[in-house]
Amino acid sequence: MFANGSKVFLASVPVTWSLGMNKATALTAEKDKDKNSAFDYFRVELKRRVGIAISDNKGEMINGRLRKRLNELKLADFEQYATYLKSISDNHAEWETFVNCLTTNKTDFFREPEHFNFLTQELLPEWRAQKQSEFNVWCAASSTGEEPFTLSMVLNKVQKSNPFRYSILATDIDSDVLAKAKRGVYPKAKLDEIPHDYQKDSVALGTGEIDKWFKIKNSLRVVLSYQRCNLVQTPYSIQKKFDVIFCRNVLIYFTPETIGQVADGLYEATKPGGYLIIGHSESLHNVTSKWQYVKPSIYKKKG
Repeated sequence: MFANGSKVFLASVPVTWSLGMNKATALTAEKDKDKNSAFDYFRVELKRRVGIAISDNKGEMINGRLRKRLNELKLADFEQYATYLKSISDNHAEWETFVNCLTTNKTDFFREPEHFNFLTQELLPEWRAQKQSEFNVWCAASSTGEEPFTLSMVLNKVQKSNPFRYSILATDIDSDVLAKAKRGVYPKAKLDEIPHDYQKDSVALGTGEIDKWFKIKNSLRVVLSYQRCNLVQTPYSIQKKFDVIFCRNVLIYFTPETIGQVADGLYEATKPGGYLIIGHSESLHNVTSKWQYVKPSIYKKKG
């Protein structure tokens, strides 16, 4: 006991402070619960709509990718965005924007070059022996266009010495990256991804105000067509059959069940004797599939 009565004062401070902190903690916990509930809803809807599975520890990624959209819609928090999504129809344009925000689009020119060597040294000679009229390629996860344009560069170089017709369908679930692919314009920082012996016939360098950019030449662009495609919605609304499908570095985002579904859809879209090429870090070993294993990341449809 202090003579000035400070015992009473000091005793009351911790009690008041403790009550305040408990209330603040409770409010924070409730807010976090609502936010996590919204994130769970986003994860469930992304998987249901396009098959992409995001683990529950990716909250920061969801936060970063959707924050700009919240600002554009003038929404206060993720709970309001979840409420908004729940209020709209399944075919509302916002769902496409939602998917665009959460999809990953990392890609490069000539990524995993062993696949292009297989294409020119093994697959094309086999196709030529069958004397077909046109070599049809589907780039099923084309992102911003680097992969389909790489395919066009490679096939264009081959056909110069031994002419043949080819076409490339470039698809993606993300309509924003497809729009970038159609433009075919890239920063010069990416030029080093293209081997020098391809650059002369493949790219036009910008000058003046656009000297930091390059554009894919029209001769390589005319063989490409573009279409938005959701790989988990099978069968696909694509009329032609393909000699080879490149579906690289997208299966890693799917569950085994979804991989099996996509593999079946791609199988039906392939000509007898055609090939499926997936990413080096991917495999069909853990799913039931009609595809015949050729070598790591390469599969064949029975002829």
